[in-house]
Amino acid sequence: MILAIVSFASVLAMPDLLWHPARDAELRATYDAYRETGTLLIKETGSGSYGVQAPAPGPLTFATWDDDPGSYIIASLMSDVTGSDSPYPGLELAQALLVALPLVWLPLAVARVVGRVRAGLAVVLVPVVMFVLNHGTWLAGTEYGQANLVSSLPVFRRAPEPEQTSAPRGPVAPAP
Repeated sequence: MILAIVSFASVLAMPDLLWHPARDAELRATYDAYRETGTLLIKETGSGSYGVQAPAPGPLTFATWDDDPGSYIIASLMSDVTGSDSPYPGLELAQALLVALPLVWLPLAVARVVGRVRAGLAVVLVPVVMFVLNHGTWLAGTEYGQANLVSSLPVFRRAPEPEQTSAPRGPVAPAP
């Protein structure tokens, strides 16, 4: 239980992960439409990402023609929990829960499978081992779209963005 609580708190304390500007725009458009209508995966016609515009005769259209609809659904549903104008607090809370919940039962499951209590207790040391092996990074794979000594291969390379008419409304990744 302690491992789950520490992991939950660690994930919530992490700096915000940066989103690609086009995905951020699509996330915000679907989030805002859900808060207004209660319907998932729709947006105002012409809003959101420039790359996933669907023609529609009315004020609303289908959204998320890319590979992220799960994130958009979670963010939208978590708005009922957080009540925030931003989708990011809900995503952070969902991420923390998804990391922490398996750690509630993992030590017990390992101890039962192996047949030794010490094996279950050893699982509690996994975060410390990850920190040491990852050169000071608590979680592996958190350098989305970036490369460094720990994560040498970028996960996502951005295409050039069209000129924006207004300032970005959320966390966006720095230009390469």
